Amino acid sequence: NDGRRIEVALKAKAFQISPGEKIVYAIYQDISQKKEYERKLVEAKEKAEQADRLKSAFLTNMSHEIRTPMNAILGFSQLMASTEIPAESKKEYTRIILESGENLLRLIDDILDLAKIESGQMEIRKEPVDVEELMTSLQATFLELIEKKLHKDLEIKLTIPRSASSLTLYT
Repeated sequence: NDGRRIEVALKAKAFQISPGEKIVYAIYQDISQKKEYERKLVEAKEKAEQADRLKSAFLTNMSHEIRTPMNAILGFSQLMASTEIPAESKKEYTRIILESGENLLRLIDDILDLAKIESGQMEIRKEPVDVEELMTSLQATFLELIEKKLHKDLEIKLTIPRSASSLTLYT
């Protein structure tokens, strides 16, 4: 024995040899590998159950995400079909329908990309990203959204500490 502990299955039988004299016959079998296999099976089962819970949560979330633009598309389409509406309202409803359709299409594309990633059909490459450039781009995007859609005086302030000005992430 090399000093390590092992799990064993033990079978023992006592025999009467003569009055007052007994012996025990025992056989043991190393079941360490079997126990390790059982532990791995339990672990795999737990991972599968967790994956199933995550998948259910994902589907619930995606259902909500898909319904949001679909409700806008259907609702504004019904408004346009059922009433006499001013031209300005019609333009706004049409814009909302088109925008919701584009959002829905992007969401479906994202779901398809996720499926490709999971099935190994899409290669993921880590590439360097300049954090300052990314944040500046995001700021510009949100400022444009505020101007086009919200028509409000909102300010997005971007402050990048000097220590982070040359920060690069691999993502």
